[in-house]
Parts: sequence; C-alpha cells; structure tokens
Amino acid sequence: MVRSLWLFLLFSMILGANSNFTLFYLEDREERETIESIQKKKFSNVVPSRFSLGYRHKNSAHWFAIDISSDATEEQLYLYFTNLFAKEFTFYYQDSSAKWHEKEVGYGQENRSDSIWTSKPTLKLPIQYHTRVFVKIKSDVAIVGEFLLFEGLSTLIEYQSYYYLFFALFFGVLLMSITINLFLFVTLKESVYGYYLGYLLFFGSFVFMVNSLHSTFATPLIIQIFRMFSPIALIFFILFSKELLQLKKIAPRLNMLLNLILVSMVFFIVMINYSTSPWYGMLAKFSTLLYALLIISTALAIYHRVTKARIYLFALLIQLVSSWMMANMYGGLLENNDINQYSFMVITMINFMLFTIILANRINEETQKKLQAEERLCYQRANYTQKLEQEVRERTQRVNQLLKEKEILLQEVYHRVKNNFHMVTSLLWIEQQNQKGREQKEGLIELINRIKSMSFIHEYLLGLDDYREIDASEYMGHIVDALLRSYPKEELYIEYNIENCKLLSDEAFYLGVILNELLPNAIKHHNKQERCTIELSCRAEDGNVRLIVQDNGDGFDIDACEGGFGVQLIEEFTSKLNATTKEYSFENGTEYRLFFPKSSSPL
Repeated sequence: MVRSLWLFLLFSMILGANSNFTLFYLEDREERETIESIQKKKFSNVVPSRFSLGYRHKNSAHWFAIDISSDATEEQLYLYFTNLFAKEFTFYYQDSSAKWHEKEVGYGQENRSDSIWTSKPTLKLPIQYHTRVFVKIKSDVAIVGEFLLFEGLSTLIEYQSYYYLFFALFFGVLLMSITINLFLFVTLKESVYGYYLGYLLFFGSFVFMVNSLHSTFATPLIIQIFRMFSPIALIFFILFSKELLQLKKIAPRLNMLLNLILVSMVFFIVMINYSTSPWYGMLAKFSTLLYALLIISTALAIYHRVTKARIYLFALLIQLVSSWMMANMYGGLLENNDINQYSFMVITMINFMLFTIILANRINEETQKKLQAEERLCYQRANYTQKLEQEVRERTQRVNQLLKEKEILLQEVYHRVKNNFHMVTSLLWIEQQNQKGREQKEGLIELINRIKSMSFIHEYLLGLDDYREIDASEYMGHIVDALLRSYPKEELYIEYNIENCKLLSDEAFYLGVILNELLPNAIKHHNKQERCTIELSCRAEDGNVRLIVQDNGDGFDIDACEGGFGVQLIEEFTSKLNATTKEYSFENGTEYRLFFPKSSSPL
C-alpha cells in the first residue's frame, strides 16, 4: 500500500514532462574542450534522459549534447536537470541568430529562469526550439541525474510541487523523529537517544545534500562540509546500534571490531575532505562490511534475547537492500529509476518511525522493569515480614515459656518469703511468751507487729498485676485499713487524703515501712483519755511527693528516741528515698513531714 502510494506520486510528477529530445554523452578527461571545439566532436554515446554513469575520473569534464525537437507553438520550453552533484554546471544554447550563449548555474547560484525560481538548473528556451543544447558538468562525485523538458510554466511548477511535497513528507517524518528523540534524551539522559539523535541530524543533512536542496546557498566550503556528513552519520549509527544491541555485554569482540570501524570512519572523513573521488565510492563499498557485522551482531542479540533486536534486524535488512540499490545506482551498476532512487528514502522514513518506536518503547520497558523490581521488593518485604513475624512468634513463645517458669520460681520464692515471715513471727511470739519482764514482752510484740506489717506490704505488692506504678491512695488505704482492724473504732480514727500520686514499687515499699512506724508510734504516744486521731495526707506536686502525718498525741522526746530502732528504721528508708525534707513538729500533737523527689521512670 505504501509503495503503491509513493510510486503513484512519483510517476504523477513527470506526467507533464516531455521526452522529445535525444541525449548524448562525452567524457573530456583532460578538460580541454570548449564550446567551439565540442561542436566539432562526434557524440555517439546515447544515454537515457535518466542516467547513471557512476564514479568517473575526478579531473574529467562531462559534456552532454541534447537534441531538442519541439513543435510547441504557444508554450515556453524549460530544460530541467535533477539530482545535481556537480560543482560546476553550464548550459550552452543558441538564439535565433545562431549565436551561442552561456548560462552557468549550480552551487552558490540562483537557478532562476526568467519566470521561476528553482533549486535545480533550469534553462528557458525559445518557442519551437529545434537545435542542440550543450551541458558541461564537473563533479568529483557520481555522475547521476535526469534531464526533463517541460512545455509551459504550469507543468514545471506542478512537477516541482510534487517533488518538494515528497521531500516535505520525508523531512516532516525526520523532524518528528528528532523531536521525540530529543525529548527522550533530555528526559532519560541515556546515550542511545543522543547517538540516534546525532544520526538523524547528520543523515538528514546528507539527504538534503544528495538531492541538491542546498545548491542555491552552497559554497565550496559548505559543499565540502556536507559531503563529510555521510561518514559522520554512519559513526552515530554504529554507536546507536552498539548501545541498542548491548554488544559490550553480549559480544565484546564484535564490539571491539566495530570500534575499529569507527576509527576507519574517521579516516574516511579526513580523506573525503581531501578528495571526494574515489573515497566516496570506497566508503559505499566499505559500508557493506559494516552492514554484515551489524547483521551478525543483531543475530547474537536475538540469541541473547535483547529486547527489540528482531525489529532492529528487520529495519536493518530493508535499509541494507535500499542502500545497496542506491549505492549501485550511483555507481552505475543499476538503472537510475524511481524505485532505485526513492525506495531508499521511503524505507528510511519507515526506519525512522521504527527506530523511534523502539526507543520510545524503552520508556514503557523501563517502567515495566521498575514495576517488576517494585513487585519483587514487595514480595521480598512480605516474605521477610512473614519470616520476621514467625521468628517473633517463636521468640515470644520462648519468652512466654521462660516467663512462666520465672513466675513459678517467683511464686515459690514469694511463698518461701511469706513462710519465713510467719516462721520468724511464730518464733518471736514463742520468745515473747517465755519472757517475764513487761518491757521485754512489749519490745517483742512491737517487733512482731513490724514484721507483720512488712509481711503485709510484701504480700500486697506481690499481689498486684502491675507494680511498676502503684496507686498511692489504694495502697496506703490498705495499710490504714489493716491498722484500723487492730483497734476498736472508739479508740482510733484515721483520716487520709491522698491526691494525684503514683508510686514506683520501691517507693511504695519504703513509704509502707515508714507509715508502719509512724502510725503505731502515734497510737503509742497518744493521750489514753482521748480518742486517737491521725490525719494522713500525701500529694504529688512539681515533681515531688509530700507526705504529712499529724496526730493529737502528747508527742515524745525525739532526742531521747534517736537511738531507737523505729527512728533508725525511718531514717534508713527516708535516705533510700533521697528525701529533701524529713522533720518532726510537736506544736499541736506530733507532725511528721517528708518530701522526696518523684522518680521519672519505673525502676
């Protein structure tokens, strides 16, 4: 479908062209002929209007004799030449008086007839022109071209419209590919996009030159520069192919061989700059080796399952066929026709789109790779989490088992401690029964009560589920209740007010011991004629715990009791609390004040 469309367009372009002329060719190797001498030469070599004479001697002048036979009576004749490679191009024609005129056109000149501008050499001839026109061409590239004779300006304009429409399509596809690859290169910053972008730019410039679209503004320097674009484009194509096929990874030796070819391309650039002929022809032949190596490289890439290598092989093969056709046409081995000439450009447009699709698809491939990597990472995380959870469960089971064992051991220890308290109490009770003195009995009873109080505190604390932080109100309330159960209500009244206070286990134990000394002492020293009243307050404020015990007793001589066991016991446990204030007052009964800093974390 595509081939039929472009063939129709190409053939429709020359419907208005006239073939009523005969074309002869003569090569002047010494470049001695002039228009006067060439008229005397016998031109026996007839060539088709569309010819390809290959690469000739670089110092030769090439003469064409065109015998025109036109019966047009109203339309102006236009002799038109396409596919200009010439560095010099001159028309020689006669006027009605048989006088020869010279019109030099080509690079660096406006190829303008009296009626139309064109980038191709064009000669406006008189109506009913029946004589010979000579054309002299000098070229150091291939002698390839086509002469067309148009009757009337409209047919020439129509031809040029189709001609430039075709190239507008080609350069439109080229510009689209350049834009897409430039965007990909800027976005992804991968060298493969930069290499292909360089190939597009230099190859497009080469096509621009080959089709003589630069002829009106070209200078010898510009011409020389443009001719170097072909090997430069090949350099970028090699770099692009190496990167796309991942040759450095899958075929290091082939990669090194292509690096040597890159060096040889630099050599061709230098030599073409020095002399186009015969180096341009040698470059075309050398490219055959390059394509062979690229085909082998692509086969290896397919074997190693490189992405898109199959599409690259298809594009490379059709490009190879079209390049071979065009190269051999310019070399004079194949006929100069639309298929051999324009198939290369049509296939090149297809390849532009194929390679652009391949490179654009790399974004999708990279996205897929990232998604797959993320999926693998999620799977690994899930697997790791599962293993970690299993390990946590196993360790938790072991810890729970150890905890149960420790709980059993602690319960056994607590049970033994409780038994020891009871045993000591029983022994002291027996000892008290054996004492005859009143003071000795009271001393042993007081000691027994202290041990019972400590046993109660110990038993209460160990009965809690969480003894890292203990509610002081509940805890002290149990101590007070235990003490109240030992005395009749008529003899003892205890009022306690405990606010916003949490105690650590050690703090609770120390305070319990201190209270079990202070409260019995208050009962012991109160006035027997009155009911014993005790006020107990405990509050946490500004990071400190404040304890106040106030009774209505008669007080006691603190100095006389300094050596007593109870006072020493209170002193010992207040020091463990790092108390900042610990003092007695005897103004209204006995008052004891204790301030100590609250610990910031459980012990």
